[in-house]
Amino acid sequence: MKKFDQIIKGLNKTEGRDRVCKTLQYGARFLSWYFEKYSQLDKATQFNNLFMAIREARKIFRLAKSLNEIQFILEIIKENSENLNQITRILKTFARIWYSLFWLFDNLSILAKLQIINSNQKVLNKIAMTFWTIGILTNLFEILRDLIGNFSSLKKYSKSAEYKEMHRRINANCLNLIRNFCDLIPAGTGSEFFQKIFASHPNHGVVGIAGFLAGAISTYQTF
Repeated sequence: MKKFDQIIKGLNKTEGRDRVCKTLQYGARFLSWYFEKYSQLDKATQFNNLFMAIREARKIFRLAKSLNEIQFILEIIKENSENLNQITRILKTFARIWYSLFWLFDNLSILAKLQIINSNQKVLNKIAMTFWTIGILTNLFEILRDLIGNFSSLKKYSKSAEYKEMHRRINANCLNLIRNFCDLIPAGTGSEFFQKIFASHPNHGVVGIAGFLAGAISTYQTF
């Protein structure tokens, strides 16, 4: 019953609902690719429609989300320097700046698609994806740095409460690494990052499964 209450509490949060929808969105994208590959075009179309419907709905619910990032930036600036060293502070701040710009252009792209503003929706979406990619790369650098630091600190502790806490942090680092690497695939595809670097990009199946895993991990972390 306690676990059920936690799930309901998580679903009642906008962030929790968005992460569940993200898992469904990319799961539908993978299934659309799968059925298209095996020439089941009716099912492929159904799941592609589901993917696009959830994608647009998520965009609408993310309107003005840049304000959340601004709040995070202010909290990082105010945080005690003893709890957050200067390099970590800079990395976290820049990551939130990139994400705030991602949300801004993501918001503008859906407004352009709804013809509320007169702009090129595809261009705005590509800019949004570019900032998302930069934000993820910044996150990955910060997480790797934190993971290396936690592994170094682990050697200082024996089987104590500090040792268990350090293990918990390392496990969280590993989950965040996997989640960000998975998120990098749809972000890098949408921004054409992979196309520019490797002269090719992942297919819809790879993007779908990567987004699904990122969404599943995010949902797990939320609940």
